[in-house]
Amino acid sequence: MRLHNGSWLRLIGYCTVAVLASALGLAILFTGATVTFAAGASDAESVAAGTYTGMVTDEHCGAKHDRYPGKSASECAKMCALNGSKYVLLDGDTVYTLSGKDLALDKLAGRRATVMGTLQGTNLNVISVSAEHP
Repeated sequence: MRLHNGSWLRLIGYCTVAVLASALGLAILFTGATVTFAAGASDAESVAAGTYTGMVTDEHCGAKHDRYPGKSASECAKMCALNGSKYVLLDGDTVYTLSGKDLALDKLAGRRATVMGTLQGTNLNVISVSAEHP
């Protein structure tokens, strides 16, 4: 069987296009994986361990504590938390949503406290909490 010169050129052209298409596909795949990995590393870096101070309260009342009139700030925050509101640390205009150590937070509800934890965005995962001394 004998091939014509035109058939060889078509075969070489087809192979060239197939190799270039495969190379482009692999380049796109590796670029996507690199971007995904870099984004994951960026998220891991955004987790910062530190110490934060402020008022332990609940997300519903914040600094107002008007949900249960006649109750102290501590009692109001505890009742709101009991009814599903999350504890937060209020530091001026900054609000950190607290997670973990609910019993310790319950004892310090409505009081200024020092919280040690890891911060990711505005979520603070509590490692330890103690009353702030005047």
